[in-house]
Amino acid sequence: MAKKLLKIILSILAKTAVIWLPILVIIIICYIAFLVIFAIPRQAAEDITIDAKDRVAAFFGFSKDEEFYEDNKELFEDYKEIASEWSDGLSDDQIQQAKVHEFSWAILASVDRLIHDPLMNDAMDEIDIDPENVFDDLKPNFEFKDSVIYVEEEIWKQEERTIEVEVTTTDENGNEVMEIQEKIIKEWVLEIDKKTEDVELITKAETIEGTFIYEYKQTEEVMHIPSPNPNVETQKKIIKKEILTKVQYPAEYYEPFILYLNEQGITHPSDIELVLELATAYDTNYDLNLTYLRNFDYSSYPRFVGENEWLWVTPSTRVTSPYGPRDDEFHLALDIGAVNQGIAGDPIWAMEDGTVTRAEESSGSYGTIIYIKHYNDQIETRYAHLDTLAVSKGDKVKKGDLIGTMGNTGRSTAAHLHFEIRQDGKALNPAYFFPF
Repeated sequence: MAKKLLKIILSILAKTAVIWLPILVIIIICYIAFLVIFAIPRQAAEDITIDAKDRVAAFFGFSKDEEFYEDNKELFEDYKEIASEWSDGLSDDQIQQAKVHEFSWAILASVDRLIHDPLMNDAMDEIDIDPENVFDDLKPNFEFKDSVIYVEEEIWKQEERTIEVEVTTTDENGNEVMEIQEKIIKEWVLEIDKKTEDVELITKAETIEGTFIYEYKQTEEVMHIPSPNPNVETQKKIIKKEILTKVQYPAEYYEPFILYLNEQGITHPSDIELVLELATAYDTNYDLNLTYLRNFDYSSYPRFVGENEWLWVTPSTRVTSPYGPRDDEFHLALDIGAVNQGIAGDPIWAMEDGTVTRAEESSGSYGTIIYIKHYNDQIETRYAHLDTLAVSKGDKVKKGDLIGTMGNTGRSTAAHLHFEIRQDGKALNPAYFFPF
């Protein structure tokens, strides 16, 4: 019975071979192409035990001879060197601002490998890479604007001054004699030190991910620093500068990149996705930079509404220290950790409409802080340990306005927000109003 059944199956397969055999051949060819173009290079990227020559061999799908691999064993280092030219012509400060848009050498390698592979490009007879031209096509471009930081600072100094004083002495005959003597005294003198610093601020980044537009606001920060003069408690320092308030992100990520690949004949979405997967496998920094970019894309962050239709003030809801007893003190706030643990920069929003009554870099344990009064001063919210300020004292804010970013200033061990709600001066438990 079994032999008869086997014969029937073989007969059916033989008669239908004209249908399934071409399909099977196509599947095998596609699988081999996938291995050669993506799977083998990716495995090579993730395997830290293989040497440079074997990595290059895997990168080319073992389509070249041994002499070629030996001559090009530093290929990945060459890609890194070419990609590092993304910052050519930028100052150190400009590089720091544009760092999240750093061009990945792995993107360069992946694209160069893909568009010059005969399996993907009918015009190619063999893999013939051209990294310099690919880099010129894909490298980021930046625009900056001139800005000025103005600093005015009160400085108390002690200065020596010579004065003449009348001194009564007794001569050799016992008679009182009045004479003038010089005396050196020290006195406190207030000086106003004014400084300006010319800076350049990034305004646009055109990258493979899309175009990013940076928006700024002129602010004035007033700091009160302990004074060395025992007769004066503090000395004032005023800093006027532009600060980043908003980044406009691409409506669709990778639109320029996809357009470029389409122009090179790479049109299937799965091929494009595999290029990006290969890039992140080769270069973990690229994936990290993408995380940083999306972390600062405030428009993508969720917002939570609690009681009274108040707005939760930051994207994270990870409570690192609750309201209530803590060690030998009573914690009057909620401490909220960053979305990406340890990384400052999460946006801080105003919980409700109000007036900013304090916005400064405090020298106390709170660090950089903002106070906002709401409901005719009945409710006050406090936001401490901030990294940057987006408002100034006296500003009127609306619910949801960006007022600053999460930081690690003051007495703090990691990036977090210290958030207080007070009613007529009494600290309330924020978790009561936002019970996630």
